[in-house]
Amino acid sequence: MLKPSKNKYATEEFVYKVTNDLEKRINERFDEAEVKAEERYSKVIDHLDSLAGQFKKFDEEREMMADKIATHSDQIEEFQKIAFA
Repeated sequence: MLKPSKNKYATEEFVYKVTNDLEKRINERFDEAEVKAEERYSKVIDHLDSLAGQFKKFDEEREMMADKIATHSDQIEEFQKIAFA
């Protein structure tokens, strides 16, 4: 907060000081916001990596189970041929 001045007119030095201070504060706020955004982005990417890994694992398990089901179906057909022949 600026102290009230006895002088009614803003000098060039005063204006430069105020604008430089304001620019510094704005830059600090933007830097803080950028760091927070990077942290959030990092968290989102970590979660997406985790999800992608889980989907890949699920897909691999599904492929294995499909192969086992096909094998079991073939075995059942063979047994049915033997049993009902």
